[in-house]
Amino acid sequence: MTESAGGKPEKVINSPGAEGRKMSRPRKALGGLAIALLFFVLLEVILALAAPDLGWEVEAPMVYEQIRAYLGEGGLWSDEKGISLNFSIYRDDFGLLWAMKPGLDETVSDFLTPSHCREKTRFRITTDARGFRSNPDSASRNPGGIRVACFGDSHCFGWGLDPASAWPSVMQRSLAGYPGGAEVLNFGVPGYSSAQGLLLVREELEDLEADVVVISYGFNDNLRASCPDSGLLRKRRSPIGSAAWAAGRLRTAKLIALIAGESPTSRHAGDFRARRVPPEEYESNLMLMADECRKRGAGVVFLSVYNGYRSGMKKVAQSLGAEVVDVDGIAGALDDDAGVRPDPEDSAGKDKAISTFGAGFLEANPKYLTHIDAAHYNGRVHLHAGRAAAKAALAAARRRAR
Repeated sequence: MTESAGGKPEKVINSPGAEGRKMSRPRKALGGLAIALLFFVLLEVILALAAPDLGWEVEAPMVYEQIRAYLGEGGLWSDEKGISLNFSIYRDDFGLLWAMKPGLDETVSDFLTPSHCREKTRFRITTDARGFRSNPDSASRNPGGIRVACFGDSHCFGWGLDPASAWPSVMQRSLAGYPGGAEVLNFGVPGYSSAQGLLLVREELEDLEADVVVISYGFNDNLRASCPDSGLLRKRRSPIGSAAWAAGRLRTAKLIALIAGESPTSRHAGDFRARRVPPEEYESNLMLMADECRKRGAGVVFLSVYNGYRSGMKKVAQSLGAEVVDVDGIAGALDDDAGVRPDPEDSAGKDKAISTFGAGFLEANPKYLTHIDAAHYNGRVHLHAGRAAAKAALAAARRRAR
């Protein structure tokens, strides 16, 4: 009621629907949520188009954590371009923590090599449609032929080398005269431990019909980490971990992580107190991988490279009656020229080392006659390792046929 000009009360009649036009709080909240969601979707689309790759630190966070543990606070972090080129080849993977991107064909320089010769140590990285290293020498399997599957880390992948120089490719050439032909598949992924390798072996062997499997893990198992790999894998598979991983896949979440992320050297090495794979778990992983092979009728060969748990690998191999290829022993013989017969390919590899690093540098650092960088062997060692692995694979295949 209101008062009229004459002082008499006057009844006010509300127009129909006036109350309905007033927005309730829940409707306001839903409207605000819809606007926020629309903005978020629009931001996701913009980021996907404008920034399809936000850098390896957020695209493959587990690789980032591993390399932080490995490098610590060293000066190598100053080579941002080199690090980016070396580690932009990875993608996040739910089941395996990380994997290599498929369809790669990149030429990079190894940032672990001495700086004065880094551009001379450029190598080609190629991967097939599934993210494994392409092997241009690999032939299709023929009836009666032999198929060898190689599982391992960067030493199996052939880090620092073109695909044809890695020991699995050398195996391929060494087995070329096998009746029915030979096929050697390289499933090496840089940075992998035996915990990841066990999952990869189970996944790949299912329909592979391999005759022999070469297992080469150990270098990364013994490295420091903030949490053992088995713990990281369990966390990721938990309901909370799965949800966190799915949320982390969003471009907006990656952008926030990039903006709020720490410097690679912001944590000191004391945070990395665990081993990626404890010794007893390492031996268990090897046994489980061997079991997977034998379930499918495949022979097993172990190949040891810079393996901090070498004694554990030998112990497992002895219990299984399996061959062990000791690459460090092979490299040591090359260093000493002990028992190494003259070989044109080996001589070419030695000449290449001299031309790459220079005679003066090699005189002060003789190990680079067998190394491509601080952690990986060069083509000379891979040549002899591949030949030894081929002999071991043939022995395993003969035992399997009995």
